[in-house]
Amino acid sequence: MDKSIIERKLARESELVRPESMSILKEFEEIEDLSMLENYSSDDTESSDE
Repeated sequence: MDKSIIERKLARESELVRPESMSILKEFEEIEDLSMLENYSSDDTESSDE
């Protein structure tokens, strides 16, 4: 009986973790995209200054 309770808790936790980790991955990808854009724009300003 105890084992099934633990298994149910684990199943619920894994269901909760999946969407949360996906949102964290999405945020990370967005931050990465932004940093690439910042690098591009900073490279652009450097070349235009020359």
